[in-house]
Amino acid sequence: MKVELSPEAKILIDRYFNIKVGEWSFACPYFMNERGLRNLPIAYSGKGLPEEIEAEISKIYERKKGVVKSAASAKNMMILCSLGIDCSGLVVNILDEHLKETRGLSIYDVVRYPSWVWRLRAYFRPRTNISADLLTGELNSVAVELAQVRPGDMIKRGRNHVMLVEWVDARQFGYIHADTMPEWGLQRGAVEVIDAKLPLEKQGWSVKEDLGLYKKAGDKGLVRLRVLM
Repeated sequence: MKVELSPEAKILIDRYFNIKVGEWSFACPYFMNERGLRNLPIAYSGKGLPEEIEAEISKIYERKKGVVKSAASAKNMMILCSLGIDCSGLVVNILDEHLKETRGLSIYDVVRYPSWVWRLRAYFRPRTNISADLLTGELNSVAVELAQVRPGDMIKRGRNHVMLVEWVDARQFGYIHADTMPEWGLQRGAVEVIDAKLPLEKQGWSVKEDLGLYKKAGDKGLVRLRVLM
């Protein structure tokens, strides 16, 4: 029996996969604010919701629509303008919807921070102060066995990347993440559980690039938010 994320979380995922620019729609491109610039509109932080990202890109499109002739050029315009979503921004926003529906909680109410300085920054800009490492680290998550995987669990791939389990069905599960490979933006993959006693990299991954990067990661595995245990 297939088990999925909550209905509102699924709607949000669909919106991210159908960002609208002019007459086109496409999967949201990837963007991470690596320079740590602050006080920017949330859409430019790599943490925006679809409507926030669309509001910003629509302003740019109105000025440049004469040269935007396809979905590919519209997406490239977003990339050049630093508009998109990063891996933790995507996962946090989806988990926030999932927690609201299933637990009546916001993710910002349950995330723990390692210091009072971090908590203070998060008080003013909560979405820009939850990294992949904070979300999947021991402060906020615990390891789960492959045989117990369920929607809302996360695949930790090193300290700087996180993927979200979207659905689970019999001996396989699907995940979603924002990355630069094999495409620049949102993408999906699935893992066939060949033997639950073996590590995750020994299972059947549908996207070979994801498997290759996961194998190279030092700190990795399936984790679950403590609040979801």
